Amino acid sequence: MGNRRIVVSIDFGTTYSGVAWADTSRPEVQHVVTEWPSIDSTKSSPKVPTELRRIATGWQWGFQIPESAKRSKYFKLKLDDPVPTTKDEDSAKDLTKIYLSCLHAHFISVLEKRLGPSVVRSTPMDFVVTVPAIWSPKAKQSTEQAAAMAGFCGNQRIQLISEPEAAALYTLKTLSPSTLQVGRKFVVCDAGGGTVDLISYQVTKIGRVEVKEVTEGTGGKCGSSMLNMRFRRHLKQTHGDKYWTDERLVPAMNEFESFKKTFTPKGEPLTLKVDPSLGLKRNRYTMTQDDMKTKIFEPIMKDVVCLIKEQIKMAGDGVAAVIMVGGFGQSRYLKSRVRDAISSRTDVLQPESGWTAVVKGAAMHGLHRYQPVGTRVEVASRIARRSFWSEKEQVTVVSEMCWFIQKVFVLNQVRNWIDIDFTRVSHIQKANPQG
Repeated sequence: MGNRRIVVSIDFGTTYSGVAWADTSRPEVQHVVTEWPSIDSTKSSPKVPTELRRIATGWQWGFQIPESAKRSKYFKLKLDDPVPTTKDEDSAKDLTKIYLSCLHAHFISVLEKRLGPSVVRSTPMDFVVTVPAIWSPKAKQSTEQAAAMAGFCGNQRIQLISEPEAAALYTLKTLSPSTLQVGRKFVVCDAGGGTVDLISYQVTKIGRVEVKEVTEGTGGKCGSSMLNMRFRRHLKQTHGDKYWTDERLVPAMNEFESFKKTFTPKGEPLTLKVDPSLGLKRNRYTMTQDDMKTKIFEPIMKDVVCLIKEQIKMAGDGVAAVIMVGGFGQSRYLKSRVRDAISSRTDVLQPESGWTAVVKGAAMHGLHRYQPVGTRVEVASRIARRSFWSEKEQVTVVSEMCWFIQKVFVLNQVRNWIDIDFTRVSHIQKANPQG
């Protein structure tokens, strides 16, 4: 028991967030938090909305916020936004810290009920936080700092892992032996609320599965929240800003949020109840399925499909399957669009636990240093995302950078090393001679 640790993973998402944990004494079991505080005491869900509402006594978060209330959301995306926050707004980093503080406090209460307060206090914890693969170093640093200030700072520095890699660690583990064969390549597409991240792996070993990255991660800000933004803009363009006040928009957007998850072009259209002042029949506004497809869904679907086709092309021959994870990745319509756009020789898979694949995979990543055998899937080598300077690589040219690691260089996890000569030059203005 002296070496016992608790590994905690946090999937901080644009629209929903999740937490999972595992005990190093039983690494094969990963627990996903599924009970959350709500208006009606508790709500059962694998994830909780990434939303905040300021009230007189502090903050409401997640399921605590009344359905009709105005709230702060999508603030995760602003962590990677070069446009500065205006003075009258809460900064994205502040909102992230507040939200993660709420998440941390709730997680600790869940853990104390499960293990007891004394065990929680005495057991060291490690924390793994997921971030989009396409994020800038500054955005990743902001997330790490906000998580640390929120309480997710254990005995070691917070570990960061990209969302598609975390998803791959979990989903590849669930594939059947007949599918997971040496040499086969898999494109992992993590389509969430804000971003769509992709990366490709090739299986290099089975049994205790090893894979290697075969592409640099790609992605874009074309997650499901962009559908909401397009629908909101459509309503305002159709009936005007004056009609669509915040009070009217909130219930309309709640209706769309439910509708979009099961949308298919041949399904039932979305109908909204509106005020008699619009003069519509039966005080109902119905958006036809054709308009919904062409004006709201298709521009975003095209972006996602384009990213997937690009990743398949980068991976080269032998892509056995595209694995769709994340909340948006569970869309039947998105799957059908991907299926129609790529080769019939490449499967399109939607794992059962696709919505929680990232948080479960992040927990596996955190466990690896303590129980490498139990995690079953290991990324043996990665593609370098950036280049790093070296003065030994080639002849030095004035005003031209040299590199000891080139971008897209394959980095082996345990067998790479770089030898660098280092010389410190000191300029001395005055010295006293000895003797």
